[in-house]
Amino acid sequence: MRALPHVITALALLGAAVIAAVVLSRPSSAPRSPPPLAVAAPALTVREPYVREVPPGATVTAAFLTLANPGTSARAVVAATSPAAQVVELHAHLDEGGVMRMRRVARLEVPAGGTTVLAPGGYHLMLIDLVRPLAAGEVVPIELVLDDGARVRLDAPVRAAAAAGAHAQVGRHR
Repeated sequence: MRALPHVITALALLGAAVIAAVVLSRPSSAPRSPPPLAVAAPALTVREPYVREVPPGATVTAAFLTLANPGTSARAVVAATSPAAQVVELHAHLDEGGVMRMRRVARLEVPAGGTTVLAPGGYHLMLIDLVRPLAAGEVVPIELVLDDGARVRLDAPVRAAAAAGAHAQVGRHR
């Protein structure tokens, strides 16, 4: 009977081990973070955005800015929206037979680690069918839609035409 206390202790330890194993194998009620499988590419950053002020009665204007891509993969802007206009299109000035013309483009590419400049005479955002006239000093919210569905929001101040630089077609877009 001297062995009886040792058997009881061994059974007690065995029971405790079984209970611990069952409790530890149950899913925790605390939320767990999934292990990171992939790191999302960082969104584009926007520098020096502005919208060009237009003369009274004009129904279109353009927005300009610099897009910077701090990531290691190329990104692209595929669409844009703004409450200031019914339509926002991605545009470029293209040389067609020696004549520069504005044309809609499907996407604005931004290389990995690089920048893409939207400036008068080049790429720009066309704000078409303005909901009201825009005056210098106002701020126009714009949202860019990226190729992966991510969105980048920005506020672009309206600049007077002389301060914004030349952009001959603004106000007469076709």
